[in-house]
Amino acid sequence: MDLLDNLDPDIFKLKGGPTPEKDGMAIDIEEELDEVLMTTLGISLDKIQTHSVGANNRCMAAHRNQLIDEFAREHISKRGKKCKRCTGNLHAVKLEHNVRLLTKRADGSGKLSNVSISVQEARDHLRKIYQNDKHYLSKLYGMLDKPKYNEDMESSPMDQFFIELLPVIPSRFRPVSGGADSNFSNAESLGLAHIIQTCNTLREIARAVKKSNNGTTTGTVNENNNILGGGESTLAEKLQRTWYELQTAINCTVDSDLDKLNRFNQKKGVKQTLERKEGIFRKFMMGKRVNYAARSVISPDPYINSDQIGIPDIIAKKLTYPEPVTNHNIHELRQAVKNGPDVHPGAVAVEEGHGKIRRLNSSNQTSRDAMANRLMAPSDVSDMPTPKKVHRHIRNGDIVLLNRQPTLHKPSIMAHKVRILSGEKTLRLHYSACKTYNADFDGDEMNVHFPQNEMGRAEATMIANTSEQYLVPKDGTPLGGLIQDHMIAGLHMTVRGRFFTWSQYQQLVFAALTDKSCEIQLLPPSMIKPALLWSGKQVVSTVLLNIIPKHKQLLNFVGKTKVKDKVVMANNITRKCEVGVTTIGNEMTEAEVIIRQGELLCGVLDKENYVSTPYGMVHCCYEADKKRQALIKNASKLGAEATARALDVGDEGNKRRNGRCL
Repeated sequence: MDLLDNLDPDIFKLKGGPTPEKDGMAIDIEEELDEVLMTTLGISLDKIQTHSVGANNRCMAAHRNQLIDEFAREHISKRGKKCKRCTGNLHAVKLEHNVRLLTKRADGSGKLSNVSISVQEARDHLRKIYQNDKHYLSKLYGMLDKPKYNEDMESSPMDQFFIELLPVIPSRFRPVSGGADSNFSNAESLGLAHIIQTCNTLREIARAVKKSNNGTTTGTVNENNNILGGGESTLAEKLQRTWYELQTAINCTVDSDLDKLNRFNQKKGVKQTLERKEGIFRKFMMGKRVNYAARSVISPDPYINSDQIGIPDIIAKKLTYPEPVTNHNIHELRQAVKNGPDVHPGAVAVEEGHGKIRRLNSSNQTSRDAMANRLMAPSDVSDMPTPKKVHRHIRNGDIVLLNRQPTLHKPSIMAHKVRILSGEKTLRLHYSACKTYNADFDGDEMNVHFPQNEMGRAEATMIANTSEQYLVPKDGTPLGGLIQDHMIAGLHMTVRGRFFTWSQYQQLVFAALTDKSCEIQLLPPSMIKPALLWSGKQVVSTVLLNIIPKHKQLLNFVGKTKVKDKVVMANNITRKCEVGVTTIGNEMTEAEVIIRQGELLCGVLDKENYVSTPYGMVHCCYEADKKRQALIKNASKLGAEATARALDVGDEGNKRRNGRCL
């Protein structure tokens, strides 16, 4: 039956040319069929353009696949009970246990019975379909678009669905396993051996058939006792059973899940060898171990900068960088060589100009001193000697790549500056990077990769740095932000009625602006009598005024908070306006954040402004001058300082607590 039996015959009315039943290989017919195909697919294309189907697809490949599916559903899948050309009955073809094809055929008396379709018959049928409808098939399925093939039906693009030669996995990937007493063959090797045995059995049956008197497979039991077995009474039954067994064995070699009857105990096929976590791609190629890398559990540390990563000293002594010796770093590298591999900052080896690497002996101080004194001496006699390289330990300020698996988007790998922490055993990470890596501190592990040349260090510093990864590439929303303790500290520090003395105000401001080398602009006190006091909002305002450059416009911002005004007001008393203006809703309350010219005038800072919220305070600072890192770093220091002060209950609080405990 042709593929186009169910199509509308009006589609094939070509412009002044013959119908497809005539010379189908003529050039003009090919051009006309292509035009008819485009016309047919154009109907579905109009539907997609009117957003009836496929409106959410974002690429041309998805549109093409949807067109093909719709065409097949409308013109190929709709099959009646009778053929439109010969009016013969149509019967479904079913696949039984992934081994044989079954259909129904009428015998001489007209009774329908199940008949198995042989492999050769199925291939001949597919070849005829391709010969009749190759133009449509080549357009619908790219794998069938073959420009040349044998027109005498000796070969066809449809032959790629049939296996004549089975590829075998090399023996190095099928190792023998076992213990001291015995060895066991690999399961895949046993499956291949079974295929060979089955093929040999088929050859014996074929020779027995040729020796039969009438040339058919109707040998008797007495004549073929050595071949028949397992309950078969004729060579035809044995041939059919052996052929099905061979098909099942080949299916298991490719995909062990195709064995529906569990005839074989083969656990892994080619598909299982490649797919999932235990496959060779993810286990040995994508997840392979690399040099100059470390892996450890992550722990929180609010006292490091948001673009830093805390490295334990035990890891710092293992990660090295080959730094060329110059006049600018000779004293530093000499001291590293003298310290050796066991003292940080030290070195593990010295590389000569010709490439030879000399390892440093940790127990021989004399040899290390002699090697340190010869760092500037040339390794070879030439006009342009190659400088030596010292494989020094990783140190503060180096750039590393931090990665947490699974790597789902680009910011899953970012560059951080190193800060060596002595006495620690885990990697220390700032809170603001948790959302970027989708990490928490319940035992998550992360990988550290140390670039080994200046080009890699430059790319990590300028492109992959955390300061450049604030907005997610997916939709431009923020990624980094403060969480947990900083939210509580920000609320308690900026609530109305929170005041600090002169020393407390300076301590909070200076703790937030430790990296500022110029003069710090301070604000006048908000309360003069009975004492000079500064509000918590003024602390935040001082930080904002000092991190924004002088040539940039100061921040003007209006936002909302997630904390309701009644929660932060004492006794739920709302302050009335005394200038004759009536406020509506949360206007001029602690639930509305107002920043004018860099000063926080109203509202508390909570999750709505600190964390990665679109159009929040941190996002506005980033868009204004890319100062997101400075704001998060300074705000986190304020949060840590304020949290420590909030936990200090004083002598009176300790007395009350001890009394309640007793």
